[in-house]
Amino acid sequence: MVGHLPQTSAISVGIAFLYAGFHPPQGGGGALQNIRNLSSPGPVSLLMKFIFTLAVLLLPAAAQPRVGSVEIYGLRKVPAERIRAALQVSPGDALPKSKGAVEERLAALDGVMAARLEAFCCDKGKPVLYVGIHETGTNPLPVHEWPDKEAALPPDVMAAYAEFSAAFALAVREDDLTEDLSRGYSLMRHLTCRVIQRRFVALAEMHSNAVRNVLANSNDAGQRAAAAYLLGYLPDRTSALRDLTYALEDPDGGVRVNAARALRAFVFFSLQNQDGDLKVDPAVFVPLLGSLELGNRLEAAKALLLYAEMPSTGGLKLLPPDALAAVLEMARWQYAAHAQPAFLLAGRLAGWSEDDLLVAWRSGQRAKTLASIERILTHKQTP
Repeated sequence: MVGHLPQTSAISVGIAFLYAGFHPPQGGGGALQNIRNLSSPGPVSLLMKFIFTLAVLLLPAAAQPRVGSVEIYGLRKVPAERIRAALQVSPGDALPKSKGAVEERLAALDGVMAARLEAFCCDKGKPVLYVGIHETGTNPLPVHEWPDKEAALPPDVMAAYAEFSAAFALAVREDDLTEDLSRGYSLMRHLTCRVIQRRFVALAEMHSNAVRNVLANSNDAGQRAAAAYLLGYLPDRTSALRDLTYALEDPDGGVRVNAARALRAFVFFSLQNQDGDLKVDPAVFVPLLGSLELGNRLEAAKALLLYAEMPSTGGLKLLPPDALAAVLEMARWQYAAHAQPAFLLAGRLAGWSEDDLLVAWRSGQRAKTLASIERILTHKQTP
């Protein structure tokens, strides 16, 4: 059993919302135990994002949140030093006010096709600045065309989702993010969140056609993200599986995160009920490991770890080279709660036992262990 990592509290000024990539603090947690979220249950209302972003931007320069660490991911050929020089942000510096300006500066570099900044709050009280890089010549994440229909969820569904977003924000402040996936959907320990989540089951069934239509056709990404989250509570999981798998290729990263989160609960349920009809192919999560969005990568690693920790299913086959490189990259991140799922996943793929991996993790031998794991995985990939 994997022990939970300690969590840090979210600061009152919502810098986690600063770059529209809300990722509250989380812990590790055994893959087949009650699991803590690696990111929020979905986009919080635009009003909340605006309020929190404005609160940060109105701070005087001296009061701007100071970066605790900078993590760059997606690099295979472009030197990290070139990215850091163009980024112009180091640990101890203030968070950049203009996300777009920095992303444009990075994307203008030779060998870089696109860049994405996300600020996560917090590691030891300071934000972590994540810098995603999509290099020229690497395969883009497969996504559908942006939907072009006017479609919206029923008012009672959106009201419940907005209510849950507010309750979840409270759970973040109270550091109470533990969830139970044993029913095939998330039920949080936080009482207010759990009460609303139970309502989602009836709402998803009552409005299943409308929810499916919005997820597939709405030109509003916020509506599609809410629909993806709600579909995870549909009692007919086999039919919801098709819609959510399709949503993993949505052009909006927030929709993909919610779809991946819902499917991760499906995976948990299916592995605990292997005689049932619900089967989720682990391959659907692999492309997300190459996403520019932090939440996509985190959810993919957590989902794939579920398969790796269930020997009775045959475990998990070795990942493609690019996906494996992404996992090893994540496993080296400084913020432990983001790194641990990838560390465990890489170790299990290399044939290490969970107990041995945990001993290495807790004894501060992560770097040495990862070097050994990488050698084993490199050898396995050699024809």
